[in-house]
Amino acid sequence: MNSTTARRRTPLPLSLLYVGLVAALAWAFIAKFRANDLPGLQDRPWVLGLVIASLAISAAGWIGVALVLRRVLDAVGVEGLATIGLISGLHFAVSYTAVLFATMLRPLFGPFVIFVTGLGDEGIPCLLLAVLITLLPRPGTLMLTYLTLFTLNCVFGGSFGLIQLLFVTISIALGEGILAAMRVTTGESLRQTGASPSPAIVWRMAVAVGLVNAAPLLVQYCVYQVMYRLELATWFIAAGTLIPGFLYGGIGAAIGTLLGFRLRRIAR
Repeated sequence: MNSTTARRRTPLPLSLLYVGLVAALAWAFIAKFRANDLPGLQDRPWVLGLVIASLAISAAGWIGVALVLRRVLDAVGVEGLATIGLISGLHFAVSYTAVLFATMLRPLFGPFVIFVTGLGDEGIPCLLLAVLITLLPRPGTLMLTYLTLFTLNCVFGGSFGLIQLLFVTISIALGEGILAAMRVTTGESLRQTGASPSPAIVWRMAVAVGLVNAAPLLVQYCVYQVMYRLELATWFIAAGTLIPGFLYGGIGAAIGTLLGFRLRRIAR
């Protein structure tokens, strides 16, 4: 085995270690649920089921990242990586600012602050994600974007831990799967050379990115209930997923698609 092959296979053992860890977590959660040690979940077993499914998705996503990361980096190239790094840095700055505003407004709005700050915390990041996908409509763009954001949060925010690893791999697995299933990154619609996108493309991007944003948010609410014992009402979970997650994210994605096509035209 040459040195190049060894370097490419190095992340796989870490991925298998992570798989073992999430399997142990899943077993522990099921045992606690059967022992009635998870308050507020006995009448909503779907919450625990969604968490167990998210752990499985996270494990598969971590292995997928380890297997395809080098290939995706080679396909995107230096120019694409520079674009991802630039927009991801802006994404991080916007998200960090939104967190500061949420911290200041939380005493006034309580848990409903997400409906106020969601425009900046969900809408603008989805706008930037749509711009990136429009500029680089290929599988792996979302993965590299989320990994860059994860690294920035670890370095500047100190937010490194199992929960963060869980969320980033769930977001990557669900996001890449949704974009591929809706033919956003695997179809030819975003590769057209027209001056502006058709309404069908804008709608598809709005729905796809809205789902990409909302699906991990739903998982996040459920994981918080199980891991942190936070009892959240079902209506609050639904509202938080649909309004800040899907609606704000979809509006931001529609604007980002138009902006992405304009940037492509300027670049030519």
